[in-house]
Amino acid sequence: MWRVALADAGVAVETVDADHVRLSLDGRVQVMRVRRLSNLMPSRVPDPVAEHGLLVAPSASQRALEVAVARGWSVASDAGRFWVQIGPQVLASQEEAELRAVIRPPGPPSWSLFAVVRRLLAGRPALGVELAAMAGVSQSRTSRVLSRLVCQGLVERGPDGYRPTEWHQLLGWWMDHYPGPGGMVTYWASTRSIQAQAADALDLMGGAVSGDVAADLLAPWRIPTLGVVYVRRGVRLGEHGFVPVGSAEEATLAVCAPADPGVWLPTAWLLQGLSLADPLQILFDVRAGPEPDRAEAADRLVNMLTSRHLPEWQTALKGSRL
Repeated sequence: MWRVALADAGVAVETVDADHVRLSLDGRVQVMRVRRLSNLMPSRVPDPVAEHGLLVAPSASQRALEVAVARGWSVASDAGRFWVQIGPQVLASQEEAELRAVIRPPGPPSWSLFAVVRRLLAGRPALGVELAAMAGVSQSRTSRVLSRLVCQGLVERGPDGYRPTEWHQLLGWWMDHYPGPGGMVTYWASTRSIQAQAADALDLMGGAVSGDVAADLLAPWRIPTLGVVYVRRGVRLGEHGFVPVGSAEEATLAVCAPADPGVWLPTAWLLQGLSLADPLQILFDVRAGPEPDRAEAADRLVNMLTSRHLPEWQTALKGSRL
């Protein structure tokens, strides 16, 4: 349990009330509001609370820990991993080198880096100017991004343009480093089917569908349990048969107004009347979902994207920007 791990590290943990604990270490005391999650994923780190907050989960990966700390949370897991700030003092379960990586100044995400990699993974070699146009990134910034990726051995340049050195390696890099879409997320519940909820949300707000609903359109395999919709501007869904809920665990629909412009495809890709988000965003949301078979679902989606849907994916990257 997380309390035992903290106690073993010298932190006294006392209950204040149903939502707060008091942590004490070397004469320093910090009252924290506790938020327990059933699954801590980088894409599902909640907005920080106004007061000092402690996220508690069964486990915490290095990436999830980094994202949570960057957003202002302390973290403790039942598996014994933690990063807790009590006043000016930080206590962590990681080695010093790893700890420095966690507490480095987070800075804004480099959306341009991830946008260029999105376009490279669509499978067609492209010149720098083409990648800049498809990604919506300046040519100078695209050139710097490509130089970085080439130096890391992730991308190579041939006579027909830049391409992944090894496709699955570059995909793995993107999935490991992408911090999530940012922006604001609200969670909703309804008794209608997940597909109907996503369709209703798009009818009301426009945008693009992602997660399991989009994956079901591209690679049918299982019944979606959570709809994910990206929007540019929200509406009051409570006036349209939806009930607001406080977390993804309770929700049947997640609505996100993303900070990352790479979520959007340059040209609409429609399946069964629904506009799709960028395929890598769909893959990311499937991998971040609560289902225990999410890794297998993501693998099936990758296979379908690269075998059956690659022409449509590439077409969606063309349009007015080129």
